Amino acid sequence: MDAKKPKTAIDRLHTYCLKRFAALIRKHGGPECGKDDPLHSRVGKYVRLLQQHHNLTPLSERIVKSSISVFEEMNPIRNNQSFAHDNETLVTMDEARFIFDSITAFLRFSKSIDGRLFED
Repeated sequence: MDAKKPKTAIDRLHTYCLKRFAALIRKHGGPECGKDDPLHSRVGKYVRLLQQHHNLTPLSERIVKSSISVFEEMNPIRNNQSFAHDNETLVTMDEARFIFDSITAFLRFSKSIDGRLFED
């Protein structure tokens, strides 16, 4: 995003999240992620593990649960409005920044509570 390439940043963030959530689930001892598991399914598995392993407040629990649908909506943006494919309509810089910041907020929270599992 800092390089002013939002279409590329959204694609790379999606790929990073796929790998990161698979690693977090594996490190928690959760069910293995299949190669074709969509991002929101991986986030859902991770959210269930968060609920089991951390004493989240009701508000934090609601936020992490609602993030599953946010990650689900990231798929069409990545597939249809980024450089992941040959798309004609691309996400704007302002909207890409908002999406990027929202997704990375969840990643920062995950790292803050699962820091030891977050590092490769």
